[in-house]
Amino acid sequence: MSEMLVNSNTYFTRQWKIWKLCGIYAEPRLNYKTLYWTYAVLLNIIVTILYPLHLSVLIFRNDTLGDDIKNLSIFLTTVAGSIKFLSFAMNLKKMPEIQNLLNELDARVRSKDERHFYNTELKMKMKITGNIYLVLYIIVAITAELTTLMSKERVLLYPAWFPFDWRASTTMYLLAHLYQIIGISTILTQNYANETTPGLLLCLLAGHIKLLALRVAKTSHNCENPQENELELLRCVRDQKNLYRLCDLIEDLVAFPMFVQITIAAANICVALAALLFYLNDYFNRAYYSLYFFGLFLQIFPACYFGTEFQMMFDQLPYAVFSSNWMHQSKRYKMHMILFTERALMQRTILAGGIVRLNLEAFLSACKGAYSLFAVFLNLKE
Repeated sequence: MSEMLVNSNTYFTRQWKIWKLCGIYAEPRLNYKTLYWTYAVLLNIIVTILYPLHLSVLIFRNDTLGDDIKNLSIFLTTVAGSIKFLSFAMNLKKMPEIQNLLNELDARVRSKDERHFYNTELKMKMKITGNIYLVLYIIVAITAELTTLMSKERVLLYPAWFPFDWRASTTMYLLAHLYQIIGISTILTQNYANETTPGLLLCLLAGHIKLLALRVAKTSHNCENPQENELELLRCVRDQKNLYRLCDLIEDLVAFPMFVQITIAAANICVALAALLFYLNDYFNRAYYSLYFFGLFLQIFPACYFGTEFQMMFDQLPYAVFSSNWMHQSKRYKMHMILFTERALMQRTILAGGIVRLNLEAFLSACKGAYSLFAVFLNLKE
């Protein structure tokens, strides 16, 4: 049976590779740490910090309003991505404890129906959450490059400032273009880790709460030994305690990055929609902004959806424990049951930035904010 044990931490393999590649995680056994941290500092200064700055210089200073819109939209995306990435860098030390808790919860997934739920429904959600970002970001990067290659004139990937005249020669243009394509690829890679981690963690949290509900509902149905039933319910109480601790750690890790994302989302959706409807004529730019517009919703929807789901799963725990055969159990069993129920009655949610509840209401609020900003834009345009 040991070889069939589930392992939730395998879903974070890509994220750990990205954090290592982007300079915020050095493996304990890594040789040449001084060289690695030198690389990390240079990479994050040149890309994470300077890339948004080289875009910001030309905000509302471009030749056309369309370029202003394009410049503003990518600036908002990159500055939000950089802030989120730096936030993850400062809080990444919480991930090992999160992974240890997931290992403990995974070890409890043993019965046939629990394995079936994990290997079908939960695994499908995890794969979709991780892979849809990957596919979308690759397509966005390719489409963005095609808009430059198919342009009749020599243009940059995004309107931006450089300390040299990139129009002066082919060498200068290629140097500027190379910086932009490497920079945006790095930031998209960072964003992949930034944006998949909250959704994956909250999906696993909701899944393990569901598994606990299945487990506790079966307690005392399949065993007539009172002592064994007491021990199993006590294990469920410990599982519940681990889940609440996991919830706290996830909040510490993702609350600020998600607050930044939700805050920026409304403005960015408005800007992207304005560009798509009024300022783009060629096919590749329209294709790019269509994907970009869809991606903006995707940045916040999974975390908000699973934020709602884990709240609903927590609310079902009191009903699950009363589905057990509790009436015919010992006094100690019923004491464990009361402890489990009292803790399950506590409302749990994740506050993004300590302000916004991370659930579908936050997603709808971002959409309403985008609509309001777009209405203001239409009035100004008229």
